[in-house]
Amino acid sequence: MEDNWKDYLLYPAITAIIMSGINAFADWKRDTLESIWWYVVAALIFYSVLAIGRYMIYRKRK
Repeated sequence: MEDNWKDYLLYPAITAIIMSGINAFADWKRDTLESIWWYVVAALIFYSVLAIGRYMIYRKRK
C-alpha cells in the first residue's frame, strides 16, 4: 500500500468519528446522552488506537 498521510491519519479519523457518532445517536435515541465532551474524548481514544494499530501493521509489512 502506498505510504501517505491518508493511510495513517485520514482513514482512522473518519472511522473514529463515525463510531462516536453511532454511539451518540444510540444514546440520544435512548435519552441517555452524556456530555458532548465524553464523545469527543471517545473519538480521540478510538482515533489513537486505530492510528497506532494501523501504523504498526503497515510498518511490519515493509
